Amino acid sequence: VFYVFLFIILGFIVSFISRFTICFIVLKKKKIFNAIKMGSIFFFENWLTTIKISIYFSLITLLIGLGLFLVSVGASVPLLILVDLFLRLNFVIGFWLILIFWTILIILFFLLLSSIFSAWQFSVWASFFLQRLNSSGKEEEKV
Repeated sequence: VFYVFLFIILGFIVSFISRFTICFIVLKKKKIFNAIKMGSIFFFENWLTTIKISIYFSLITLLIGLGLFLVSVGASVPLLILVDLFLRLNFVIGFWLILIFWTILIILFFLLLSSIFSAWQFSVWASFFLQRLNSSGKEEEKV
């Protein structure tokens, strides 16, 4: 159990450091080894805020997942009534058409919301990175 928690924590740390390393490479045009060093320093200077943002993202992800589940259940009720009607009338093709239509509709809805959430999440991390980097740079200029 100890090793599981240790590797989970190490995985989170490596994930955050790699996220900030990518930010240094892409946004600040740094070399890979310098970016790893700067990403590590950036993470350990801002570890508490990083964890807070991750917890907020986890809660938002949970709420979005619950919302997607409720939407899929709500959208399935009218279609299930049609499916029941088609099965009672022995109209098997109608059953398959409704089933395929509903499946495609839900998959497209999930993909759309997931891509919007993913883009928003990347923009929040980049904004956090740039805001913290600019605020620390301004403090260095004052000193």
